[in-house]
Amino acid sequence: MIDTDGIITENFKDIDGIEFKYKGKKAGGKREGFGTLFSADGLIAYQGNFHDDKYEGEGREYNPCPGAMRKQLNYLNLVFYDAYWVKYEGNF
Repeated sequence: MIDTDGIITENFKDIDGIEFKYKGKKAGGKREGFGTLFSADGLIAYQGNFHDDKYEGEGREYNPCPGAMRKQLNYLNLVFYDAYWVKYEGNF
């Protein structure tokens, strides 16, 4: 579906077969410019810029199922993130 501003809303599956909804701009059949990815349950998975169907530039990626930390995080040594992160905001 395309609205009057040229914003496309479409459902799709990623390479792992996970369902998402995309709302944003496309060019040449690929996600391009600012857009938002929603998980199947309607939560924002990513919001930001796309280029050639990939995250690029400024954006925010959200982890829908962050793991529970069992000990205090050492902010001076962030080598091991695993599933403990909630959100990344910055450049891709």
